[in-house]
Amino acid sequence: MNYLEKVVELADKIKEDKEFKEIKDLFKNLDNFKENSEEYENNIEGIKDKLKDNSYFKKLITYDFKEEILKNEYNNIFLTNIFLYDNKKDKKDCDRIPLTYEIYKNLWNDFKLINYRNRLKDCKSNIIYDGDTMNSFTKIFQTLDNIKNNNEYKEWKKEKSITRTSRKNRAEYILTAMKEKNRKKYINLFSKHFSQFAKNTHTIGNFIPLPVDGKNSLNTRRNNSPLNDYWDIALECIKLYYYDKKENHLKNYIDNSTKCNKKWLDDFGKGKKGWKKFIEENYLQDFVEKDKNSNYKPIQFWDNHWKEINGELKICQLNQKWDGCEIAKNKDEEKVRKNIITTISNINKYIEARSKRMVIALIEKELNGKNVSKMIELTKEK
Repeated sequence: MNYLEKVVELADKIKEDKEFKEIKDLFKNLDNFKENSEEYENNIEGIKDKLKDNSYFKKLITYDFKEEILKNEYNNIFLTNIFLYDNKKDKKDCDRIPLTYEIYKNLWNDFKLINYRNRLKDCKSNIIYDGDTMNSFTKIFQTLDNIKNNNEYKEWKKEKSITRTSRKNRAEYILTAMKEKNRKKYINLFSKHFSQFAKNTHTIGNFIPLPVDGKNSLNTRRNNSPLNDYWDIALECIKLYYYDKKENHLKNYIDNSTKCNKKWLDDFGKGKKGWKKFIEENYLQDFVEKDKNSNYKPIQFWDNHWKEINGELKICQLNQKWDGCEIAKNKDEEKVRKNIITTISNINKYIEARSKRMVIALIEKELNGKNVSKMIELTKEK
């Protein structure tokens, strides 16, 4: 089942909905008009408007792809879901399952993507792509909870004869703690924004296909310091590449990566025009803002995530703070916590806006393309 068929699947669950019936009537009316006629186009516009406002459209925007992995284990406690997902044996990542591959092929159809050895291949450039999750729940959770240094966690590992910290055993510990005496601690640890992020991290607006080519691929390199898996600073590196800031060390994260990364970026163009096209064709407008010259610049997830000092960018991590031009050694833990919650609130907003942008693009591609008749059939009563 592809993503657009899921539109109909969700719609079937609420098929008594008045608006849904109106949408079906609009689809059926398309049979009565010549394609590209004024009446036909009016019906298409009516369908678009209804889809954008209807409740099942909203479900698609917030659809949590962990449901594809957890199946019947999935529940309405988002924090539990993400730890269940992390604790799943031999699981596939949400950003690289058949359903998300279907989305990439529809939205990035200029790439001419095809299935290739459990990944995607661009027929034109021969670049191999895989899905990537832009904003990491785990990275920010670690910053907030500092679980690696938690004495109770160390004792739990000792009891279980676990010798190293891994994402999987950390998830198992948290699930245990949430069920037992420490449940209140973990529930209180997260605001509603963090709980929502546990869901949003695996929604469509947080996924992107990136080139794959060994350890120097962008999706591998951005996990390391100082980028630390934050999408805003990754975008800043990409912007510097397009602006050809030769003196800036952050640009080296692109320059020293593999040829496929640079070919991928170069295919969008050069300079400011290439940067603009990169943002717009990857549906990233919600992660940037326009400067006084109407050029895109990445939105920093928290105040002064990076600063330009003497022509060089310096990066301040989420659990740190600035002291003038330097990073302070002593940290205000309460301020750090508040900054984290503010950051999560902002990231949630950007992901949800991008999800809406991408779902609208999927629907419009479907309605304006050759599959309109397929959508008509899918929406008819069985």
